Amino acid sequence: MLLLVLLLAASMAQAGIITFGSDLTDEYNLHNLVYGSNQFIIPDPAWAPQLPHGRWSSYANTGDGAGAISPPNTTIPGPATAVFFEVLPVGTYLASLNIFADDTAGVFLEDASNPYGLLLKAPNPVQDGHCAAGQIGCERNENWIGSFAVDPSGFSRLRIEAYQRGGGPFGVMYQGTASTVPEPASYLLLGSSLVILGGFRKWRKRSQN
Repeated sequence: MLLLVLLLAASMAQAGIITFGSDLTDEYNLHNLVYGSNQFIIPDPAWAPQLPHGRWSSYANTGDGAGAISPPNTTIPGPATAVFFEVLPVGTYLASLNIFADDTAGVFLEDASNPYGLLLKAPNPVQDGHCAAGQIGCERNENWIGSFAVDPSGFSRLRIEAYQRGGGPFGVMYQGTASTVPEPASYLLLGSSLVILGGFRKWRKRSQN
C-alpha cells in the first residue's frame, strides 16, 4: 500500500505533456485591428493534409470553395495579413510546434521573459507555385518543426503572423506539445508520502530491535 502511494505521488510530481493545435481551443486572431474567433476552412487541394491535432483555419472563410474570400497580398517585411494566437497551458516550460501556412508565417513566443515576442521562425518571402518555397509553406515537407524553452512563471502564448503573398486561399495549420511543471499539490503529496515512508522505516527499525 505504501509503495502504491509513493508511485502515485511520484507520477503526479512528474511534468505533464499536453497536446494542442489549430482546433479552435485556446486560440484567437487579430485582423484589421479587431480580435476574433478562428474558424475552420476548406483547404486548397495542394495544401498538406490535416494533422492529427490540427486543421486548416483562419480568421474568416479564406479557404477554398464557394463563398470563400481571398485577402489582399502583403509584403515581407510588413504588417501580417492576420495574427493567430495559441495560449499555452499554465506552467509550460518546454514546447514543440509543427506548423504549415499559406502563404507563409512567422512564429513568436510570448512569455514572462519575452513579453514582446521571441522570434522562433521568420516568414519566408520566397514563393513557389502555391505558397512559400520551403519553410514555412503550405505543401508537404514545407512545414517547420521546432522545440523551445518557455518561462513557466507566467502567461505564455504563441504568436503566428501569417502573410498572404500570391492570392487565393489563406490559412494556417499547426499542432504541438507543451510540457508543464507539476502543480504545488503534487509536491505536497510527494512530500507527505516521503514523511510517511520515513516514519514507516523508523517503526520497522524499532520493531526489529
